[in-house]
Amino acid sequence: MKISQTKIYKKFTSYSFSAIFIVVMVLLLALFSFYNPVENSEKIYAKEVKSVMLQWYNLSLQLESKDLNAYPPITAERYAKMGIGAYFINHLQENVDRNSKLILLNDLYAHYLELFFKDIKKEDFDKINLLNLSISNSLKPKSKISKESEVELLSKVTSKVDLVLNQPGREKKEVYKFSHFPKYQFKSTDPILPDWANAKSSVIVDKLIFKCNPPYYNKSSFEKAIYEDALSLYAQSQNLKNEDIWIAEFWSDDIRGLTFSPIGRWVNITNNIVSNESLKVDELIDLYLKLGVGFYDAAVVCWYNKYKYQVERPQEFIQKRIDNQWKSLHDAPNFPSYPSGHSIFGAVSCEILENQFGKNYAFTDDSHDNRSEFLGKKRSFHNIKEMAIENAFSRVLMGVHYKNDCEEGLRLGFEIGNLVNKNVYYKINNLISPTYSTLKN
Repeated sequence: MKISQTKIYKKFTSYSFSAIFIVVMVLLLALFSFYNPVENSEKIYAKEVKSVMLQWYNLSLQLESKDLNAYPPITAERYAKMGIGAYFINHLQENVDRNSKLILLNDLYAHYLELFFKDIKKEDFDKINLLNLSISNSLKPKSKISKESEVELLSKVTSKVDLVLNQPGREKKEVYKFSHFPKYQFKSTDPILPDWANAKSSVIVDKLIFKCNPPYYNKSSFEKAIYEDALSLYAQSQNLKNEDIWIAEFWSDDIRGLTFSPIGRWVNITNNIVSNESLKVDELIDLYLKLGVGFYDAAVVCWYNKYKYQVERPQEFIQKRIDNQWKSLHDAPNFPSYPSGHSIFGAVSCEILENQFGKNYAFTDDSHDNRSEFLGKKRSFHNIKEMAIENAFSRVLMGVHYKNDCEEGLRLGFEIGNLVNKNVYYKINNLISPTYSTLKN
């Protein structure tokens, strides 16, 4: 018995449509099973927060490079304010919707940058208002709270930040006791921020816990130890390889009016990492909070001890005792040598970044790529600690720090960063409860 081709075709077609229908339904079910409206909303909000933060932090770095006053303690306080303020906004509650928080965050950063960079050229300063308007116009729908409420909230957030950073001042620095140290000779009557640490109080660091060791504290003779350190630096400087010069200049970041600060360098590294990673909103906010607090505390500890010990720079020591014609690759800034600021800030950043991204996070740093003023071509690293250590000892290659300065800076920085990771929320929340209810009182 023959079956007509028409019947076979109809039967085949019927099976085909059934199969296609089943496959489509399975795919739709799978799609909807993976689709989570809440999770998707969180990701969209995180992208919006990241976009706002990166635009402002990148502009801050750009303006910082134009600012002749952007020395490490100053930039530390700036990033602490930005980090703590954003943390408070992120924890606002009661009728403050997400879009309102984005608008407040945008206005917070604009307010701070206007405050920080009021002395730079007008064409650079105008970039602050332009960015504020650009971000404001991109945020839709508009805020559900009134403009008056936004202004009031922003004012209360910034006042809480000031309260955190202006606790009762530290005790006055100790009388200079170390007469056997080669005392730093200031290059002018206006040394850089000698009383900064006295006028401020660290957010989380107890000076007694993080007491800086005296220079060469484990050596029997200070004079012999510093001479050997200086002689080693001098001998190395006579035969610097091209890569040594590359490393020294790659991490310089202390040329006011040309580069961002040593602290800004680590903000730039963080920005580049964050731009390539998917982070939740809390992770983003908390990362920059920790960095700001860590920088601030590191600056307090570092500057307090620089002016406590007042150890002279290698160039002055070497010219007096080894070779009166010797010069470092770049001039050292006008403040004492011990401990190294580059080292302490890099180590703090390392601890905080490793805590977020892991100890094996490889990274290529192009912060100064294509520079014509110095050798800044990009360098690649296996992990963040490798970066922090190279950053520290680049100062020996530069000729502006002894090895001992850098070792103590690293030790202090790793300890401070570790404490920030563990205690920052407890300390900040105890100082100021970051809730809308508290802010409105």
